Amino acid sequence: MKAKPFQIDALRKQITEQYRVILLFGTDFSVVSDCADKIIRMVLPKTDDFSLIKVLKSQLKDQPSLLLDEANTVSLWTNKKIIWLKDADNNQTDIVETYLENIKTNTLLLITTENLIKNASLRVLCENHENALTIACYEDNESDKHFFIKEFLKSNNYYCSNEVLDILQSRLNENRLISRNELLKLLTYMGENKEITVADVENIIPDLKNSTMENLCFFVAGGDQKQADNAVKILLENNEIPVQIVRNLIQYFNKLLIGKDLTSKQTSSDIISKKLLRANQYMYKETLLTHIHLWNKELILKTLILLNETEEQLKSTGTPTDVVLHRTITMISGLARKLKRQAF
Repeated sequence: MKAKPFQIDALRKQITEQYRVILLFGTDFSVVSDCADKIIRMVLPKTDDFSLIKVLKSQLKDQPSLLLDEANTVSLWTNKKIIWLKDADNNQTDIVETYLENIKTNTLLLITTENLIKNASLRVLCENHENALTIACYEDNESDKHFFIKEFLKSNNYYCSNEVLDILQSRLNENRLISRNELLKLLTYMGENKEITVADVENIIPDLKNSTMENLCFFVAGGDQKQADNAVKILLENNEIPVQIVRNLIQYFNKLLIGKDLTSKQTSSDIISKKLLRANQYMYKETLLTHIHLWNKELILKTLILLNETEEQLKSTGTPTDVVLHRTITMISGLARKLKRQAF
C-alpha cells in the first residue's frame, strides 16, 4: 500500500496491528526521519535495546537471515519489536520479500532510505504486498507545511491566530528538519506563554524561503555562490547531513544531464518538465530549463565526478565539512558564472 506522511495518524491501527514492513523513502530525509520517529513512538511507547533493533544493510551480506532471526526470536522483555534497517536498496529486495513471507511474530521491519525510482524493486515489492506500506517523503508543499506547523504547535500545547499561522508558513521553508528546529527555537522563546503573536514570530524566525535543498541546487547551478554558501550554512546549522547535501546536488545535475539528452531529441519543454519535476515543483520549470540550456553535457559530467569525489571526501577525510562544501560550491558556481558570461 502507498500512503503520504500526513496519513500516518489515520493508519495507526494498520501500522500497529497489520503491517509487517514499512518503507520510508524520498528526497527529503528530514521528512523520512520525522515519519520514522512518529511510527516508532506509535508502535513502541517505550524503547530500549530489546524492542528497537538497528540493522545495517552491510550485516545482511554475511547474514541474509538476520532480519527473520531477530524478528522470530521471542523476547522475555517485550512483546513488540521494531527492526530498523537504514539505507536499504534494491539489493535487499529478496531478503525483505523472504521476511514478509516467513515472519511469524508481530515484529515490524522499518526501512528508511533515500529516494527510490518508481520501478525500484524494493519500492514495487512494498507497494504491492498486503502487509507492507510505503510512504514517499518529499519536500513539504504549502499544504503539507500548513498541516505540519499546526500539528506541531497543537502537540506542544501552543496556539496562535490564523494570521500568525500564515506568517509562520510564509517564513518557514519546505525542509521539515529546518522548520522543526526553528519552531523549537520559537517555543523555547515563548516558555510558559502559550499564545504566539506576530511579534514573537518576527523576533525569532528568519525568512527561510531561500534555504531549501532545491534553492541550494538552483544557486549552485546558476552561479550564485553567495546565496549558495548562505543556504549551506543554514542547512548545516539545522543538522542537515553534509553527504545528503551533496547527494541532492548530484540528483539535480543528473536531472540536467537527462534534460540535455531529452533536448537533443527535440523533446518539448513541457514534457521535459513533467519528466524531471514533481507536481509541486512546476513553479521551478523556467529555472530548470534555463540551467539545462546553460550547461553543456561535458561540464555536467565533470561536475558529477567532482560531486562524487566530494561525497567520498566527506566520508573518509578529517577536513571540516564546511571547508569541503565551500570548495566544491565555489568550483561549480564558478563554472556556472563562466558559462553565463559565454552565453552573452
